[in-house]
Amino acid sequence: MSDASELAGIESAIAAAAGSVPLDGATAASDAADLRQCVAAFAANEARNASLYEIYEGTVPLRKVPSIVPERYRNLRIGCPWPEIAVQSVVERSRLSRFVFPDDPDDERRMARIAEGCDLALGYQSALTDALVAGVSFATVGVDEVGPCVRWHTAQGAAGLWDYAHGRLRCGMAIVDRARRKAVSGDEARDTVPSKVDFYTPRGVWELTRGERGRSWAAEWVPDSMGEPRMVALTFRPDGRHPLGRSRFTSPMRSIVQEYMANALNLHVASEFTALGQKWATGLTDAQLDAFAERKWVFAADSAILATDNPDTGSSPQFGNFTQQSMEPILSVKRSLATDFAAAASIPISELLTQDSNPTSAEALTAAKDKLISLVEAVNARSARTLRRLALMLMALNAGCGVADLTDAQLSVMVHMRRPETVSAAAESDAIMKKCSTFPFLATSDVAIEEAGFTEDQQERLKSERDRFLSRQAVAQAAQAAGLDLSGAPPAGPAGEAS
Repeated sequence: MSDASELAGIESAIAAAAGSVPLDGATAASDAADLRQCVAAFAANEARNASLYEIYEGTVPLRKVPSIVPERYRNLRIGCPWPEIAVQSVVERSRLSRFVFPDDPDDERRMARIAEGCDLALGYQSALTDALVAGVSFATVGVDEVGPCVRWHTAQGAAGLWDYAHGRLRCGMAIVDRARRKAVSGDEARDTVPSKVDFYTPRGVWELTRGERGRSWAAEWVPDSMGEPRMVALTFRPDGRHPLGRSRFTSPMRSIVQEYMANALNLHVASEFTALGQKWATGLTDAQLDAFAERKWVFAADSAILATDNPDTGSSPQFGNFTQQSMEPILSVKRSLATDFAAAASIPISELLTQDSNPTSAEALTAAKDKLISLVEAVNARSARTLRRLALMLMALNAGCGVADLTDAQLSVMVHMRRPETVSAAAESDAIMKKCSTFPFLATSDVAIEEAGFTEDQQERLKSERDRFLSRQAVAQAAQAAGLDLSGAPPAGPAGEAS
């Protein structure tokens, strides 16, 4: 059974617990209605999300098999790697750098420790992959034994209702734990069922736990002073009609994937015809024809075929090969599909690993890369708002207050994303060195160290070494101006000897 069917009726647990929690009946009834809508939205998108992940993983079935394909090839599974490349080309260029506090370096260090404890940078890239595939992924904020933490959820394990007035989630549900069935089939989705679900509201969290008997659920209310649901949505290309985002796999891209697989199937069949030429024979007796039909693979693969004379005609059978067909038309279709997919995905065709007899010009490659970089910059701008909201919630949890109660310095937090045009550390270092040659004062700033591709530990050590070097240099300059000798050598006597 699907997760949506397992969650059917889960909202009744809130109504059952209404009398034992510090909430009035109307509020509990409203929360139960919202949870029912969340489950309905989850169920409505369940099949769609499964199909989108099949496209990403290259396991989507071919809807229409070409009529010329033999029957034995009709169940052949052919995957297309292009959707994964289209997603990862964005993920690899969208990277969280750090959180910046313009007026309080102490808050910046505290937030850096919280982000490191939550593994926020790597978690963001994993969540962005899911957001590009399904259009949205979710993050929830909580507290564990170490401190504030962030849990990421895919659209296959969470759902939310959008608050158009405030531009954020009104409420949301997330499957946070699963129980294993007794039967084991090897499919994790079928072998487990949701056993714990958290439902986030602006007033607190409903923790719903599955009972031992079937679909009975128990609800527990945990009040919260955050002032908003501790759940945010990371979206890709949202708009007025789709506030929770749209998949990167547009309808043209999905059609091209189907065409690619149909063409790949034709290519597979054609390669067999090319590897094993088709032969013809005339002047065979019925017995010889039956022998050839029964052992056609042997006769086709042998380098030499011996046959006796035909007693009816007194002549030997004649053998020959049909003219071999060229695979170039099928390969041309593949190149054409690669060009169309690259244009639809805004990526250079070179990223599709397609060899072309007419290489794309440098200008065309630069233009395609610039289009991809523009796309990543838009993703970074939108993701920075989501990550900033997460940072505010994490600081509020760490301080034990609501977001509205944070200090002005904490509310000024900004998210710094790495530049998408410099994917590698070498490219980052080269870019910052060129900027330092133009702006000499940049070489001694924190920005140069942070943008040079060093790790967080290396950055801290370099900043300390720089500060010590600058301090020693300043003391030496002051001593020289005052005529003092700080070298430690004894002063010279009257005759030039040491005194």
